[in-house]
Amino acid sequence: HFTAEKYNVEPHKALEGLVELINKKSEGEDLFVLLTGDITSKGNKKGFEQATRFFNSLFEKSKINSKNFIVCPGNHDCDLSDEAAEDRRAIVIEKIIKEPDGIKPSYIEQCISVQSNYFEFIKKFDSYNYINKSISNHLLSRYEFKVGNKTISFNSFNVSWISRRKETQAQLFYPVNNIDIDTLINANCNYNITLFHHPFHWLNHMNIRKFKDIVNKLSNLVFT
Repeated sequence: HFTAEKYNVEPHKALEGLVELINKKSEGEDLFVLLTGDITSKGNKKGFEQATRFFNSLFEKSKINSKNFIVCPGNHDCDLSDEAAEDRRAIVIEKIIKEPDGIKPSYIEQCISVQSNYFEFIKKFDSYNYINKSISNHLLSRYEFKVGNKTISFNSFNVSWISRRKETQAQLFYPVNNIDIDTLINANCNYNITLFHHPFHWLNHMNIRKFKDIVNKLSNLVFT
């Protein structure tokens, strides 16, 4: 929950303690940093600027390579400050929930527009170059790495794409039909690690089973 108002990165005891722990316990080459969302408090540029400074400092001072930085967005990573735009977006979200089989690409684009600062943030780290663009989109980022003679994938699901200001359980929806799950499962990976922000019970009851089935089929390990 980085914010420009509340957080000063340099110097910061949490950063110093984390760097010391990492450098003491690990060689770092195969160490990954996973964030399951809510990187910022308000999803604005200032919050992501603070987060960028923090993690750049972490990677500079520790044994972790910035290519091993895996993230997914949370509801607080959505910039919902434009009330008029959010009112229009809310109408689209209601259409999606009522007619989940008829999700237009324009609906997706309008809903994820509040995450533009997040998508700019992930481009600032080397890990962005390890996203398999051929099977990724704004709803799923598939990171792939060679570790020794093994291939490890990280499946970052964007469950927060229709997050709103006043969010309640069982009202989110993940468009499973927009994901090529067969390609993901059949890809030549030895280990599949999945991460997403909201636990399953935040999803709509009509959607939760389908999403859970995909996660279970795809994953050796799940972080949420």
